[in-house]
Amino acid sequence: MGLLISGDGLATMDRLRQIGVRPDLIYADPPFGTGRHQGDYADPSGQAWRDMIDRLVTAAFGLLPEHGSLWLHLGVGDGNRSMLRYAEQSALAAFGPSAHRTTIWWQRTASAPVAGTGFREQHDPILVLAKSPAFTVRRPPRTDDENTWFKSWDGDLVPWSSGDLTGPRGDRHPDLVYGIQSPFTATVHYPGPGRHWVYNRTEMTARLAAWGSYLPQHLPDAETRRRIVGSDVGDSPALMLTGGLAQAQRQATARMAAGTWPEVFFGRTGAGRPRRKVPLPATGAAPASVWDARVAGSVRDARDEVQRATGTRFATPKPEALLTRIIQIATDPDHLVFDPFAGSGVTAAVAHKLRRSWITCESWQSTLEQVTLPRLRFACAGNAPHTTTELVEPLPHKMLCEAPKQAAATLAALSDRLDVDPATIRRIRARLAVIAKTRQVEHRVPDEDVIVVELDDLQARLLSPYWRRRTVRA
Repeated sequence: MGLLISGDGLATMDRLRQIGVRPDLIYADPPFGTGRHQGDYADPSGQAWRDMIDRLVTAAFGLLPEHGSLWLHLGVGDGNRSMLRYAEQSALAAFGPSAHRTTIWWQRTASAPVAGTGFREQHDPILVLAKSPAFTVRRPPRTDDENTWFKSWDGDLVPWSSGDLTGPRGDRHPDLVYGIQSPFTATVHYPGPGRHWVYNRTEMTARLAAWGSYLPQHLPDAETRRRIVGSDVGDSPALMLTGGLAQAQRQATARMAAGTWPEVFFGRTGAGRPRRKVPLPATGAAPASVWDARVAGSVRDARDEVQRATGTRFATPKPEALLTRIIQIATDPDHLVFDPFAGSGVTAAVAHKLRRSWITCESWQSTLEQVTLPRLRFACAGNAPHTTTELVEPLPHKMLCEAPKQAAATLAALSDRLDVDPATIRRIRARLAVIAKTRQVEHRVPDEDVIVVELDDLQARLLSPYWRRRTVRA
């Protein structure tokens, strides 16, 4: 359910706080401070823009619950980098320096290179500010590109990527700075400068056991460890192989040939540094801070979406893919999303599609009537279904969708080494191909009318049972 408010967004924020409605996410895409006129909009600049930003971030901090977040969309074009710096300073003054979780850089244009003598500004920054440490970063669905990072070089049924085995601030963990001897090359490996191993010796010994037998041993390596830590270090024995290097090499080589390596391994050939296998997560991926237009959409995509939904043009829309990613990261289903600058209505449209409640505001009546309201009616009439890819035949609990394809590929690669007749292998691969089949499932949100409310009537509307259960005491 949602409300489209005809009125000023900042005044609405004050009113919501007084009533006690607390949105879980505020996405704010204010004017960029250029001073330009675009249709009805007169983009404020100078002190007027700075005053607006100060009021916005202060109101957002007072409105959010402890687990809430503000995503502040800004611009860097037209020489207004000083505006970006001011917005960052203002936001941190309101929320506190520890509130800044990251800055997302969204690639708004993905056009072919054009002639020119300078640099092309292609990215918008989006400041992500958490009200408190209670804010949780959700894992959005993985992209096709992200899936390619995970493979199975060792025949493991679960694809994996090669991950770092070290952590930062070695100076704070000098006891985790020690040597590890390779069973393949006998080289003693150390963490990089300023780094430390993520496991202590006991934990690391257990993870290395499949490659060989290790015991702590004192080495004359104090200077090596001092350079890593950056200061004097105490005693820190290395993990060294026992029983002879030749025996260790034979054991490690045999273990590598057996496939499905342990968590800690020495590169794909055995000649590398210690690394760890990071298995493909069952769902989602930790979001990066740079969002490609192929993942989060572009301005061109956004204009096409507005044209398709309303039959009109809008100067500064944002794409649905961008807001989908933000809402999936910042909220759960049934959470409340608030956008004080509705514009094309994309935030509310996507929130409806993802089964979130929403409130949005538009102060310009012509924009509300010609763009925002038609866009939301289009979305809320079921014209923007959400699709997912699912397996035709459900797999056993906790098995990944990629497992059947990976199993078929592994079987094909090892078929000449298995003591199984070719006909049986063909039957197994044929069955795996059937299991691996997927389908696109369309999820349609029930039709819903768009409720337009004047700001002065907001309190009466929010007294309905639906909104009262979302109200907390101010």
